[in-house]
Amino acid sequence: MMITYSRSPAARAGEANGVRLMVNHFTHFAVPIVSGALGTAFGVGPVFWLNAGCLALAARVLRRH
Repeated sequence: MMITYSRSPAARAGEANGVRLMVNHFTHFAVPIVSGALGTAFGVGPVFWLNAGCLALAARVLRRH
């Protein structure tokens, strides 16, 4: 939350934190549904591979910074 506050424009800190919370709550809603649908359709293997791919992508993006 502090990173969002410090990197947002001076008069838009509240809006930036609102967008952060909206995205956070949306992922808490959508990720279990998508994981459950993938697990039901294809088994649990693709769910783990998708999770591993997301973690690898995040590590690559963070390594650039």
